[in-house]
This record gives sequence, C-alpha cells and structure tokens, in this order.
Amino acid sequence: MPGKTKILAGVALLFHVAGAFGLKSDYREWFISATPFTLILMTILTIISVDPKDKSFYLFMIMSGITGFIVECVGVNTGNLFGDYVYGPTFGIKIWNVPLLIGVLWFLTMYLGINTIKLMNAYYAKPFSALTTSLLSASLITLYDIILEPAAVNLGYWEWTKGEIPIFNYITWWTVSFIIVLISEIFFPIKKFTVFPFLLLYIQIAFYIVQYL
Repeated sequence: MPGKTKILAGVALLFHVAGAFGLKSDYREWFISATPFTLILMTILTIISVDPKDKSFYLFMIMSGITGFIVECVGVNTGNLFGDYVYGPTFGIKIWNVPLLIGVLWFLTMYLGINTIKLMNAYYAKPFSALTTSLLSASLITLYDIILEPAAVNLGYWEWTKGEIPIFNYITWWTVSFIIVLISEIFFPIKKFTVFPFLLLYIQIAFYIVQYL
C-alpha cells in the first residue's frame, strides 16, 4: 500500500474511531455537531487520493453531486421518492429544505461505490461492461444506505415522519445510483481508481454498525 494511502487511511480511521467513542460519551452532542467537518474532510481525503485526476472524475463529481441534491429536494418536498422525511440541523445551511452538504455526500457515496467495484474488477481478466458496473455499484451503494439509515436517524441527521424507513427509499436509492453510474460509464467512464476510497467505505460501514451496539 503506497505511503500516501496509508496516511489518508490512518487519518480517516483516527477520526472515525474518535467519533465512535465520542458518540458513546458525555460529549455526544459535540461530536454530532462536528459531523459536517468530518464528512467534508473525508471528501477532501478522497479527492486527494485520486491522482492524477482527469475530466471524467470532475464530471462524475459534478453530475453525482447536482443530481443527488435535486433528487433530495424533490424527495423532501414531495415525499414521492424516498418517503416522508425531514433533515435535522446537523448538516447546516439548507436550500429548499435540503442541506447543501447533501450534494457533497451524494458524490462521496457514489464515488466510494463505483471506485470499489472498479477496484474489484481490476482482479478480473475481462473488464466489466457499463451495465455490470452500474448494477454492482448501485447494489453496493444501496447496501451501504441500508446500514447507514438507522444510525443516521439515531444521530439526528434526518427523521422519518412516520417513524419507519419505507422500502421504496432503498428502491429509489438503487435506481438513482444505477442511473448516475450508467450515464458515467457510457459517456465519461472513470478510469482511475485507488485503494483509499475502498478502505474508507468499509471504515464508514464499521462506524455505522458500531452505532447499533
């Protein structure tokens, strides 16, 4: 593992371990309020890990971030895509009832998913097709959301109006993720993939699982 990757992974692990313990302590509210900083930092570390960056990377960043934000705006204000939910104050400034940070998080989540699938594909002799990459990425991203959702509600990131997570929330997550990745794979496929986003994905999964304990 390259030295840069070790440093980035070490920083990510340190913040998530500190957060996991902090959220179980008397300083829980402070650690929750620090969530935006941590998520932005993880996004920055992910961007740093991709070197060199090409046009496809930036196009994917812009498309996934803007698409995710628009979908969330429709979802929050209509209840027709994910279900009836509202965002809490944790993520900061909102436009149309959706925190601006959500666009950043859509990019991060999408990229962690597609990067992981492409890293796995590197061990196969035959490259995955655009359809296969999209199917696998959407499925992995949705699995991540299944693990994230209960922990996010517990941490006050957002709240489901009826107190339960509807199944079509996950169906929409899979569908939107599939479309984003498929468009990317057809028109500007990501060619550069690295180990750090793969490691970060599983660090975050472990972090959210700990919140159940």
